[in-house]
This record gives sequence, C-alpha cells and structure tokens, in this order.
Amino acid sequence: DVDFALWGPFDDLADALNTCGSLPAPIDCSYHPQANEEVNIPASNVGDFYLLLITNFSNQPQKFLVMLRVLV
Repeated sequence: DVDFALWGPFDDLADALNTCGSLPAPIDCSYHPQANEEVNIPASNVGDFYLLLITNFSNQPQKFLVMLRVLV
C-alpha cells in the first residue's frame, strides 16, 4: 500500500527545501489501498521543482517503480 503527496512547483531546489515545515496543500495526493498509484502534475515548465513524498502505510516490505510519462 503505497501512498503519495506532491507539492510544487518551486523555483529551485532551495525554494522547495525552505518550504518544508510549512507546505501548502499538495497539488496531488492519494491514500487509496490499491496497488498502483498515478501522480499527476497539471502544468509544468522546464526548470520547475517538485517535492514528492511516498509512504508505505502498511509498513510491509515491497518494491515500487517510478515511471515518467511525458504527454505532448
């Protein structure tokens, strides 16, 4: 059971890291018990930075795969 939360976009890595501790609501997240999750970034520009938190709610050993799909 992998869950996630995504924040951004940020101007650079320092901006993203400085926001930790006072993050706004995530732009995408999921807490579903299903095996597969899909993270959606609604609009992105070259150079944007995002923070992606991935959690293992069930605390069971498991593998996960992150794939990037760019839609043009």
